[in-house]
Amino acid sequence: MKLPIAIQLYSLRNTIPNDIEGTLVALKNMGYDGVEFAGLYEKDARELAMLCKRIGLVPLSSHIGYPLILDELDRHIEESVALGVKYVGISYMHRDFHKGGDKHEGVYDRLKMISARFREKGITLLYHNHHFEMCECEGKRLYEWLFEALTPEELMPELDTAWIELEVGEAEKYIRKFKNQCDLVHIKSYYGKEGFDELVHSPDEPKARDTFDFCNFERGRLDVAAIVKASIESGAKWLVVEQDRTDEGLTELESARINIEFLKRI
Repeated sequence: MKLPIAIQLYSLRNTIPNDIEGTLVALKNMGYDGVEFAGLYEKDARELAMLCKRIGLVPLSSHIGYPLILDELDRHIEESVALGVKYVGISYMHRDFHKGGDKHEGVYDRLKMISARFREKGITLLYHNHHFEMCECEGKRLYEWLFEALTPEELMPELDTAWIELEVGEAEKYIRKFKNQCDLVHIKSYYGKEGFDELVHSPDEPKARDTFDFCNFERGRLDVAAIVKASIESGAKWLVVEQDRTDEGLTELESARINIEFLKRI
C-alpha cells in the first residue's frame, strides 16, 4: 500500500510568496499529491482552489493557530470551504491554553464548539503537536489530557513525528496509539540533540548547525521507513512532509525534492 504525499507549505515559506503558481507546479512535478496551506499568501481562497485543481494538487488541509481560529471563526470557516480542504489543523496552541496553564479554563469546550462548526461544513478539525504537549502535568502528558477531553470525532491528532521523537521518543508508538484516529501524519526529521532547547526557545536567533537542527530525511535521525510502516498499519490516509529549516546550501524546493524522493524509495 502506498499513501499519497502532501507537503506543508510552511516548508516553502520563503519561496511560495514570490511565485505561488511556479512553486505549486514544481511540487506537482516532483510527485507531491497535495498541499497543506499555512496562510493564503494574500490570495483569494477560491483562486487558490482553482489553481490547485488546474495543476492537479489536492488542497488537503490548512493550518491556523489558536486563538486566531477562535477570534475569526466565521472567516476561517468560509475560507476553508472556498479552499476546498477536508481538514483544518490547529497549528499551534500555546502552553498556557493547555492543562495547568493560565488560560486553560474553557479551552476544551471552545475546541468542541470550533469542531462542531467545521463539521457542519464537512471539515475535520486536527491538532498539530509540538514538543511541549508531550510534557507531563498531574501525571499525564498534555497531549493525553487534550485527547481524553475530546472524542475522535471532535478532534483528530496530526502527529508531528520529529517533535514527538525529540521530547519522548516512541513516535511509532504514538502513531499506533491513535490507530484509525490519525488521518494525517507529519514526517519531519532532525539531527543532533545538543542545542535543541536553545533553538526551540529562540528560533529566530542564528544557531550553529553542528548541533541540533531540522534536516532532510536522508540526513536525519528518524527511522522514516518505520514511521511510514506504522502510519500505513494504523490507518493513516496521508503523509505530510514538513521541514522547519532548510539544509544549509539547499533551497526550499531542493529540500522538498530530496524528501519526496526519499519517501518514494521507501
